[in-house]
Amino acid sequence: MQTKKIALAVALAAAAASACATDIQIYGRADAGLMYEDIDGQSESLTMKSGGRSASRLGFNIKEDLGNGNFVKVYLENGFKLDDGSMSTKNTLFDRRAILAVQGAWGELGMGRAGTVQSTSAPYSMGAIKWDVFGTSYSNASIATTFANSSRVNNSINYISPVISNFKFGLSYSTGDKSEENAAEEPLDWQEKQHTLAAAVNYQTENVFLALTFANVDQAHSETTGIAPADGRAYQMGGWVRLNPTMRLFAGAGWQTDWSTGAKLGTGDIVIGHDDVEDKDITLDGGWDGYSAVLGFEYKTGPHKIMADVQHFNGEASKYSSYEFKRTIYAAAYEYSFAKNVIGYTALNFSDASGSALNSTSATAAKDTWQGFVGLCYLF
Repeated sequence: MQTKKIALAVALAAAAASACATDIQIYGRADAGLMYEDIDGQSESLTMKSGGRSASRLGFNIKEDLGNGNFVKVYLENGFKLDDGSMSTKNTLFDRRAILAVQGAWGELGMGRAGTVQSTSAPYSMGAIKWDVFGTSYSNASIATTFANSSRVNNSINYISPVISNFKFGLSYSTGDKSEENAAEEPLDWQEKQHTLAAAVNYQTENVFLALTFANVDQAHSETTGIAPADGRAYQMGGWVRLNPTMRLFAGAGWQTDWSTGAKLGTGDIVIGHDDVEDKDITLDGGWDGYSAVLGFEYKTGPHKIMADVQHFNGEASKYSSYEFKRTIYAAAYEYSFAKNVIGYTALNFSDASGSALNSTSATAAKDTWQGFVGLCYLF
């Protein structure tokens, strides 16, 4: 019996020593406040908003040192709503990221659910979120409102190079996401899945940042016709320059073809008729062609931070050029750091929509909209 106790103690000690060799970081953000929204001709509301400045989340970064500068890493992150405690994505625990990676002097290779290098989602994002002053904050003020965003994808492989003479390169490929049409089908053939390819290059010094990105979404074949829509493609460039120790100027531009949405408006939101036999609306198919642009600035001194920008999208339905859509976002925000990890904020934005497509849709993206925020964000 005594021998068993000694053996158990040795095993527990070994396990503890092993655990100590693993670096485990637990982190998160808790963000809540009030949001006022006035959607022209549709609704006016004042509600509690979870994630006004930054989506509430809980995450784990795990790192194991293999020696000789090599590491195994795990990224796990869950998004949740602070107002009611529910998960941001139903039935998906680690909806924001679930990645197993290896890292060395040659760079990092990660596999799992992740944002592509073109997307606005960490940890591999190398695109628009870095050259827009708001990133993904304050709802309509998010850069993802007017710029094509490949977002998070499942079954992805991502490579990030080391920094070489201020340059960094990245590549992402998804071996297949399910489309909405075939989401319930298992197993799926290759052509029944949606594949995403993205590439990016960054250049950064203390006072300058530049980025070029590309994304191609190989759409899943339709179960009805067996034909795949045209690939959605997005080309973007942008950056920032530090004018002085307190101010940065941001700018970016992009072009998209056959992208699933144009400034958050889908072609499926455009009603062109009614099927009396099926008693359902007939909508457009295909994607959106168009260009996007943004110009903004950030002023930061002590605990104070002021931000403002203007974003614009101008496009048309890829297959039906007579359906045009334009959307311009004007946004401003003030943030105050009560402590290193506690940020109070207030923000205001206005979305101005125009174009011939507005005559055929009731979608919120096509409505003039005011949004206002006041809240608190705690980073831990």
